[in-house]
Amino acid sequence: MLVIKRRYKNNLPSVETRTSKVTYSLPFEEAWAVFNGCFTQAYSHLQNTPVQRYAYDFLQMESGRSCSGNEREVGSCYCYDKAILSPAGGVVVKVNNRSNDSLILGKGRYFNRSNHIAGNYVIVKHAEEQYSLMAHLKKDSMLVKAGERVVRGQKLARCGNSGNSTEPHLHFHLQNGPNFYTSVGLPIRFSDITIQPCPRYVQMDEEGVMNIQVIQHTSVPIARVTSDSILIFDVDSALDLMASVYYQSGARRLILDSSAIDERFFDLKTRLAGDILQKFVNYQTKLAIIGDFSVYTSKSLRDFIRESNSGSDIFFVGDEMEAITRISRA
Repeated sequence: MLVIKRRYKNNLPSVETRTSKVTYSLPFEEAWAVFNGCFTQAYSHLQNTPVQRYAYDFLQMESGRSCSGNEREVGSCYCYDKAILSPAGGVVVKVNNRSNDSLILGKGRYFNRSNHIAGNYVIVKHAEEQYSLMAHLKKDSMLVKAGERVVRGQKLARCGNSGNSTEPHLHFHLQNGPNFYTSVGLPIRFSDITIQPCPRYVQMDEEGVMNIQVIQHTSVPIARVTSDSILIFDVDSALDLMASVYYQSGARRLILDSSAIDERFFDLKTRLAGDILQKFVNYQTKLAIIGDFSVYTSKSLRDFIRESNSGSDIFFVGDEMEAITRISRA
């Protein structure tokens, strides 16, 4: 991200400075709802992530809900398996079609079974420096291949739940290059669309809000992360947390409440703690976990906590002040 910002001298493309060379149609049939994303900063999909600044997340709703039955069953969601269309004419430059749907765990949690945060996706080049990306598609639903020319409204694939996805939906954005990680997001100029109000969306991951407060106790920033939901439940979610915090705050030192970590973490027989904390060490990110660890009677866990606290990377502490003190000295 720093390379991208240097390239643009922090003047990333905006609605005021960027004129779209192409007008785009919505990449689906029927009525869908926007539940995330806008061209304004207040409602941006991910304002601090250049490629997703002007992205939209779409799904279908009935009576304010996105699913008809069990919310953890992807097939019960109204938009699942619906056709995804090319928003304009162009040439397919990249596809991924091999990822299984992510498992929906509830309360904003999911298990990503893909090696890419977008899961299955298709990227279409419409003009110079104008590429559309449709993501979280269903495995084996791709109807096009790289190098194929497509027309506006042509069926490309079907909506799924692959990648970083809490429930089936379509992620759609415009970017200035073919690579998801090194491109910059562009404002989208739609044509022939009808906008209608819809009932309040009862979002499945509504409880999963993450707040980041940057603490400048020393010259090195510390991110105090709070949430009313579980943020770490496997290795992938830990990596996502580290990446999100770093993108938004630039901090490699994190303070987190134990309530934001899956309870299985504190059962060493699952090996979850070792696997997750090793990732923090590998990515040179220090972590302080706040909680009452006296409630755990396991000798092996107590030994693990004591050994961690004698090191310089991971700390188990009783309050925020102790966390700041320990992680600042590390």
